Amino acid sequence: HSIWTLERHVQMLRRSHLQGGADTAVKILLRELQQHDRDLLYAWNQVPEVVRYLPSMPKPLAYEQHVEWWHRVYPQRRHGLDRMVLLDNGSYRRAVGRIHASWSDEKMQWPDGSESSYESVPEVGVLLGCPDVWGQGIATEAVRRLLDILSILHFKECYALIHPENTASQRVFAKAGFEANSGT
Repeated sequence: HSIWTLERHVQMLRRSHLQGGADTAVKILLRELQQHDRDLLYAWNQVPEVVRYLPSMPKPLAYEQHVEWWHRVYPQRRHGLDRMVLLDNGSYRRAVGRIHASWSDEKMQWPDGSESSYESVPEVGVLLGCPDVWGQGIATEAVRRLLDILSILHFKECYALIHPENTASQRVFAKAGFEANSGT
């Protein structure tokens, strides 16, 4: 995976909209994970094109494995944020993805055994579970909004691990201000 880093302080909260139609503005919202999100996340994890670049997940994921994962993540981790990405057209909200940032008080270890220099620096990840909304700027805006939250929490840098073949995620993070740093 390539390491993409963002080393700047987000100065102001961003507010933007995607245009959903001639006179309809679709807002992108982030909300905390809720118990009823568990099965939707499981359904997204069953779509091969959605999870093809997720490195450590068995494919397909058994429901029991998903429930075990859920109990580790929900309620929210002590060192992290997990949010659902919602589209809101004013009369209807649709969950289309998940975004998270996680950090540790300890240096993390890469798969090759080397230690990361990223101690207490959030790793950001985003998954859009609905392929019909891909390519519309939703993931980029979700990353920007999560960066706003991290800024409020006084984080000055963060990083993302992106599979070298995942050019869509590379574009998302580049548009959000990240730069390719190195590979592992």
